[in-house]
Amino acid sequence: MNREVFTMILAMIVLTVLSELAFTFYVSAYGFSNFIGHIFKLFSFALFYKAILVNGLLKPQNLFYGLLENEEERRRQNEFILMTMARNYPDSYLLIVERDFSISFSTKEPESSDKRKTLEQLFGTDAEIITANVREAFLGRQRSCEVRQKGQYFNYKTVPLYSGDNKIERVLIVVENITIRIKKERMEQAKWKFNDYAANHSFDELLCFFLDEAEVLSGSQIGFFHFVDDDQEHLSLRARSTNTSRNICDDDIQELNRPYALSDAGIRGWCVSERRAVILNDYRNDPETKGLPSGHVPIVREMVVPVFNNKKIVAILGVGNKYDLYDEDDVKTVGDLAELVWETIMRKQTETALRERDEKLRNLEKALEQSPVSIVITDRKGRIEYVNRKFCTITGYGEKELLGNNPKILKSGETTAEQYSEMWKTIRSGHTWQGFFHNRKKNGELYWEDAVISPVFNERGAISHYVSVKEDISGRLEEEAKRKQLEEQLQHQGKMDALGQLAGGMAHDFNNTLSGIIGAAQLLKNTSIDPGTKGEQYVTMILQAALRAADLTAKLLTFSRKSQVDIKPVNLHNLIDEAVSILRRTIDKKISIKVEKGAENPVIEADYSSLENCLMNLCINASHAMPEGGSIGIITGNIHLDETYCRNSSFELSPGDYLRLEVVDTGTGIPLDLQKKIFEPFFTTKNPGKGTGRSPRASTGLFRNLIELMP
Repeated sequence: MNREVFTMILAMIVLTVLSELAFTFYVSAYGFSNFIGHIFKLFSFALFYKAILVNGLLKPQNLFYGLLENEEERRRQNEFILMTMARNYPDSYLLIVERDFSISFSTKEPESSDKRKTLEQLFGTDAEIITANVREAFLGRQRSCEVRQKGQYFNYKTVPLYSGDNKIERVLIVVENITIRIKKERMEQAKWKFNDYAANHSFDELLCFFLDEAEVLSGSQIGFFHFVDDDQEHLSLRARSTNTSRNICDDDIQELNRPYALSDAGIRGWCVSERRAVILNDYRNDPETKGLPSGHVPIVREMVVPVFNNKKIVAILGVGNKYDLYDEDDVKTVGDLAELVWETIMRKQTETALRERDEKLRNLEKALEQSPVSIVITDRKGRIEYVNRKFCTITGYGEKELLGNNPKILKSGETTAEQYSEMWKTIRSGHTWQGFFHNRKKNGELYWEDAVISPVFNERGAISHYVSVKEDISGRLEEEAKRKQLEEQLQHQGKMDALGQLAGGMAHDFNNTLSGIIGAAQLLKNTSIDPGTKGEQYVTMILQAALRAADLTAKLLTFSRKSQVDIKPVNLHNLIDEAVSILRRTIDKKISIKVEKGAENPVIEADYSSLENCLMNLCINASHAMPEGGSIGIITGNIHLDETYCRNSSFELSPGDYLRLEVVDTGTGIPLDLQKKIFEPFFTTKNPGKGTGRSPRASTGLFRNLIELMP
């Protein structure tokens, strides 16, 4: 043998042994030992190519034609070398193809080398592509292809073999079983594919995709996935592979998601109860199998592996009807895939839960921000951690101004310390507090809040935060006050109308009676009584009393609007002067009267007598409130009443310019609970014998006739 060729073969064997040693430290497809092993193997193949194909087969002085003269000896020597190489590569075998496409030598079946087989006989359905590559090799072109056969993956490399005259007379086929490598690569690829697939597909689609991949990696034709219940006594079919659903099982045979007992599940039940992978390579003859439902395809072989989560079986992944026998390599492949399945399922469920939670949080955030009420969240010490947009709008504070601050910046002093104390006591005890705050905005404006404050508990049951839901009820309170005022006005108006009708009726009847008395007294005085006698004096007294009664009747008619008042231009300042001159002679000398004439145009249209009577009554009532002396002020001025004032007024007013008449005093004043009654007719707080107690309502008829400025 040529020394160079011998050296190369020896080095090739050493490198092969080193590569196999490196593979024993295999960790992953991308591990360092795996990388070194492949490097050694590549150099081994290079030496093989150099020693056998170049030095031995391609050169005239090669191993087969240069060293051996005997053809039979050369053939045996070639077979010996090829067999030696095949033994060093247990996952590969070598074939030599003649020009008639028959196989003259095979390291896989050396004893049958004399009985030549054709490519069609050896490779079956895959012979066509291999034959095409052999033809290319006879033309001097090397080719390689990967073929899947019965769940195994093979690489076919065709190399031309040259004769002594440098002609191609044979083709060498190097067949390498690459199933393990392909499975490792596909497992790594599967991790990336599953992640991408899971992101855009439903849960059931993802399971079906996993089962399809499990069939491919294990060379099976059936795939199924069961979930195991928490009681570890029932399981339910959750998904089938595409091939299983399409060609093997009907939904009517076994319903999806329907639980059934482990005792009725056969090999699948054993997998759960024994907590290990189970292989049945002779399913039909195993006495422990439960048989199959009617219409189910026959099962030849089946393998089921458990899926664990926290030492508990949560699912099982099964495959069946592999062409070859299932072994521990299949258990590892499907087991690794099952773990990847569950890992992806858990990740997808987590991602889905997070996505749903994020969606809920976004919706909650939108609801909080768009809420028509104010929402504030504080920590246990009352520091603000969240405010919504409505709260900022109402208070006038910006979010940055409020965060980290305390809600007491809204204190106006109107809410009592006792109310705050009660609030804190309630919420710190874990209960909800509801009440009202009279707070102050950033611009100083006061407003009312209807607030509900509740504690927020953490997972340990301790209070971590407080949430406050508040509503600005200032407008509502104003509307309620206006409504109440309007109701009181309507009630008062009804009462006054009833009193007016009563007073009008009484005055009318009394006036008729007085007319007869006055007429009879006049006749008696003019015809039957001598002047200067006591009779005339008595008749005069009757007439005076009757006339006073007639004046009172006129006032009652004015109150009831049953009498026309005498409206004409009146100089208010002159009227005040005349009234003051009378008052100074009649009221207590310890009371001084001061007049301030501020009105630019004092001429108004009014009933002189009624207005004077009203002013006199107000001043006399004021003097009664100052038994120890004091002062009375009469002030005039001009005022413009706008639409808002007129709308809220108790009187029927129209917007415009008015003259204002004020009567002020330094007396004891009127208590708040009596101020609403001062315009009620005949209301008095005076004891008997202390005056008539005529109220300001005596001038109601006058006030109803609007006192406008003369143009």
